Amino acid sequence: MASKRKKGSQRLERGSHDRGASTAEADQNSHAPQFSTDDLCALATVCDQLRLMVLGTPVAVATSSSMGAEDWRLKVRVAAEKVLRLCLTARIDVDQALIEDAHREWVDRRRLDSMLSGVEKKAAQLLREQRIPQIPPSHSDDFSTVLWDGRAFTFETTQQRIIVEALWKEWEEGRGGLHRDHLAELCDSEAKKFRLDQVFRVKGGRVKERHPAWLTMIQRVGRSMFALCPPRRAPK
Repeated sequence: MASKRKKGSQRLERGSHDRGASTAEADQNSHAPQFSTDDLCALATVCDQLRLMVLGTPVAVATSSSMGAEDWRLKVRVAAEKVLRLCLTARIDVDQALIEDAHREWVDRRRLDSMLSGVEKKAAQLLREQRIPQIPPSHSDDFSTVLWDGRAFTFETTQQRIIVEALWKEWEEGRGGLHRDHLAELCDSEAKKFRLDQVFRVKGGRVKERHPAWLTMIQRVGRSMFALCPPRRAPK
């Protein structure tokens, strides 16, 4: 009899322990850092700015330009600090030391480029998880306006419309995406290095301002490969 009471007591203790652990886990999740859509958009934008400054304007170029080496380093450090702060807010793991060294001449630019691309992909994924479409995706006949994932986008340039139409057809066919060179050919581009992130800039906006569809509708899916971000289904 005493043995049965002892086993019953042990089961109660285990049950109480499990409930306590579940409560603690729920409390921990309820206090998890929250981030907004604006934070994620800002993170994607500043990653792109940092990449352009470090990969597109190395210190040797900055030194000979009107910007000056010290101004260049300061701008890079400010952008790097913003990337780290927003990654912390969004709970995205990064190599902090690598980003902090972005302004140094000996920084591994290839690793930095790869890391920033990974952060952009993660930010895009988190953005898609926050946005649930209420009506199916649709587009105008010439793809100048598109409704995607609950958001309306406008594409003002011919190259933008050509690329969106091509990626849309890939998505409808259930294929994985298109290579940058193929998209450049469709656009009749004569650029030596065709870059989609340069094509998708807001016309008439600030210098190097990202198009709202970049990373929220259009994403990298591999080296020089691009596709539309899969839209989420609205809850029934």
